[in-house]
Amino acid sequence: MNRQLLVISIGPVQSFIAAARKTEDLWSGSHLLSHLARKAIGFLFQKGEEQHRQVEMVYPAVTKDDLRKSCPQRERDAASLPNRFVALIEGEPREVAVLARQTVEEVRNELIDLCHEAIRRVFPKDMEKTGLYQQAEKQVDSSLEFFWALENLPDDRSFEEARLEVERRLAAVKNNRSYPPHDQRGLICTICGERDALCAETPNADDPIGEMRRKLRKTWDNRTSPFRQYEGAEEGEGRIRDGEFLCALCLCKRALRELFGKKPFPSVHKIARGQTYYAILMMDGDDMGQWISGEKALETCTFRNPLDTYREISRRLSRFAKHTVPNIVEEYDGELVYAGGDDVLAFVPFYNALPLARKLRQAFSDSGQGLDAKATASMGIVIAYCKDPLYHMLNRARGLEKKAKSFRRKNGPSKDAFALAYLARSGEQREVVLPWLLDLQKPDEWTTSHLEYLMDSVKSEISSTFLFTFSQSFLPLLPRKEEREEGKLSVFEEGDPRNEELLEVELKRLLRRALKESAQEAQAESLAKSLVKLHQVVPTSFQFIQLLEILRSLGVKEREGISAATG
Repeated sequence: MNRQLLVISIGPVQSFIAAARKTEDLWSGSHLLSHLARKAIGFLFQKGEEQHRQVEMVYPAVTKDDLRKSCPQRERDAASLPNRFVALIEGEPREVAVLARQTVEEVRNELIDLCHEAIRRVFPKDMEKTGLYQQAEKQVDSSLEFFWALENLPDDRSFEEARLEVERRLAAVKNNRSYPPHDQRGLICTICGERDALCAETPNADDPIGEMRRKLRKTWDNRTSPFRQYEGAEEGEGRIRDGEFLCALCLCKRALRELFGKKPFPSVHKIARGQTYYAILMMDGDDMGQWISGEKALETCTFRNPLDTYREISRRLSRFAKHTVPNIVEEYDGELVYAGGDDVLAFVPFYNALPLARKLRQAFSDSGQGLDAKATASMGIVIAYCKDPLYHMLNRARGLEKKAKSFRRKNGPSKDAFALAYLARSGEQREVVLPWLLDLQKPDEWTTSHLEYLMDSVKSEISSTFLFTFSQSFLPLLPRKEEREEGKLSVFEEGDPRNEELLEVELKRLLRRALKESAQEAQAESLAKSLVKLHQVVPTSFQFIQLLEILRSLGVKEREGISAATG
């Protein structure tokens, strides 16, 4: 019997995940998207059993038994299924196409049912006849994106050709998507800003803004007590505040905890653990297309055909997402939003950001925990103030991840880097891009280890003013102001080793003055060498100054936090 390679993509990711004012919105959007993927995969397995046709999930590596098993509470709290998956299904193209269309309808109905249930939980029963359900159905139909494409797979050896062809077809389908009519009559949702807020009274075309707001307030003032905001509310209550008017999808996300019986996702204040700053980590595997195509080969593994290679990569990525990442994030007191294959999004106390980042990157290149010894990943890390808008911080983390992907060593490989930004409460912003390894010939010398060492020194052994003093002394030695973003220290010609020697001498001089009496003066040399190594790999000397200011600020804040905790 023929086999078809079926690729399915569910979205939109932006509306489901990125439109978030609270961490719970972010978690709910990720969880909802993962749930719809689970529903689609489960439906394909079910139809396979009913029609006596073989259905295999090639990516992600899940089986019927995996979906049926109950997972530990911690794993259920993080989304672990990607919104895009690949299946191998027995049948003729026409038969599998029918199955794909049925899957679309199944996912649509599931999302509508969830939106209906959210409305039932948030509003009293007497509002069932107001048209809220019909409004929700229209919003699902106009918002849900479900794309699929298939290609015949004659044999396992032809997998790569079939995969490339089906990817081209899926891209063509997305490029030729149709946009259903969206009848917008009222005021938009205060969360996503895309769809109308649910309103029990249908707005008229000639209603003034004031009348529209009155109708919205009347609708949302009727929400049930667990969703009201009131003084003395317990954890988990009052999640829809006065003045928040939500569309069906954003309401579904806000009520998802009740729909699935989940524990609350903590706020950034709780994640910060008494501090005023926290960290967002966003990681993505490098060159995944080359791994999937076989251009990059797994070590110690030989496979008969490209399909077996793809299966093994999928298995390893699923293990990394389901087991490795949750364990590591928990170890550093973090909260995992999602881990889908090589993609990770997590929150963590700022003082644990660097060790957690290093541990995730190390695990990804461990064939027993992640993908492969040669595999690399890039990451964006934002140290943010707790009261800054969450969606701005998420956008910044995405931008940093892209900058890390663009990193290139001088005369060396690209990517395999992290971009770190510190966004101060005062509005000051500092940013730097660094490779994970200081020296490619020394695989155990991690850049983050040097950063942690310097932060610990600021915290306990050297004056917090040292890095600031050095920055002021170092600035006159930088290239002219308009060239700072591109140049390195240039007292002598570029590439002259005396530049680095001068840097080390100045560092040692200032460190000897800054070290506290209890510290050994000999440590000045060790600290200076760490800083010089960082200067060698940082793209520009101006970024090096930015890095010093980040380390100073974070070291001081951690020291202040320790002092406050010990009283």
